[in-house]
Amino acid sequence: MSMISLLSDNYMIRFGDGGITWYGFFIALSILIGAAAGYYVTRRRGYPKDTAIDMVMWAVPFAVVGARLYYVIFDMINGRKWSVVEVFEIWNGGLAIYGAVLGAILGLFCLSLVYKRNKRTGKKLDPATGKPLEQPTFHQLCDVGAPFLILGQAIGRWGNYVNGEAYGGLISNAPLPNRFPFAVWIENPVVEGVSQSQPGWYLATFFIESMWCLLGFGLLLWLALRKKQQFPGFLTAFYMIFYGAGRLVIESFRTDSLWLIPGVIKASKFVAVVFVVWGACIIAYNLLMKYRPEQTKRVLVKLRLRKPDPAPPEPETDGAATPEKTDKTKATIFGKRVCPSCGANIASEHIDAEGVYRCPYCNTEALPIADDKQKG
Repeated sequence: MSMISLLSDNYMIRFGDGGITWYGFFIALSILIGAAAGYYVTRRRGYPKDTAIDMVMWAVPFAVVGARLYYVIFDMINGRKWSVVEVFEIWNGGLAIYGAVLGAILGLFCLSLVYKRNKRTGKKLDPATGKPLEQPTFHQLCDVGAPFLILGQAIGRWGNYVNGEAYGGLISNAPLPNRFPFAVWIENPVVEGVSQSQPGWYLATFFIESMWCLLGFGLLLWLALRKKQQFPGFLTAFYMIFYGAGRLVIESFRTDSLWLIPGVIKASKFVAVVFVVWGACIIAYNLLMKYRPEQTKRVLVKLRLRKPDPAPPEPETDGAATPEKTDKTKATIFGKRVCPSCGANIASEHIDAEGVYRCPYCNTEALPIADDKQKG
């Protein structure tokens, strides 16, 4: 049985007149995979173990609402009338990925506000220190979610394939092969400017975007797991630029898009441009802040640790008491105070009530500079 005939029915499992659709299955699969992988990354970065679950609980509902509202609003701009009941019937189709992305970002922002309140009120305490638990900021939450958001998009696009959505123009007479995966068979196509389109093989833009998202996932995951840390928000900005640039090109070939201004500009193209510009501004702003001495705390820069000098051979004591060994684990690093965990520069104001310099990002005790060692 070929893949096309296997997925020709929209339902994976039927229950009477309804059931579980393939589209819903792919969406649920993307959420589960993203949550599992997100848990690994949050633990790798030293965040509390329930961070990934919190992100899913807040981001997914907001994403569903955002995807529906985005589709309904722009579909109304394109001339369709919606009743209140139809807006809630999401099982009949009508979700937009950009709305899901914006909704997920809003959900993570609300979660970050909850984390701030917990820290301020001391609702959650670190069992090791008894102090308020250090939880990730909004930008750090977005950085964790970015790789798995684009992975979810790569998987979810196959739901569009089952539904016969997200395709381009007819390619029967084009140089591209008119077979899957370059093309997809559409029985009742919707082509802009054509009242009655003929069934045939249409450009599989859903497949192109899925492969583009998989490439983006690989790059984002590599950046997320690197030892060299970037400023908070870098992965989010990279996602915006990468996905926005790809979507801007792919959207040019689609024939079933939503319009911001009918016949003038597509909604997804407009949002793609906003994403690219927004991401570029985030990166440019933080790079400029790097060169301002009073703002270096905004940028995490990996510093090469200078290897400590080898310890001199211990003199023979002839049975005398061995002098106490000094702790050489804290090395001077180019005259800067840095975090031994993530490599962040620690400014002078990042000092707690006990007089210990701590990293503002991971709360790790900072390595001392040369002056500190001399004073000690």
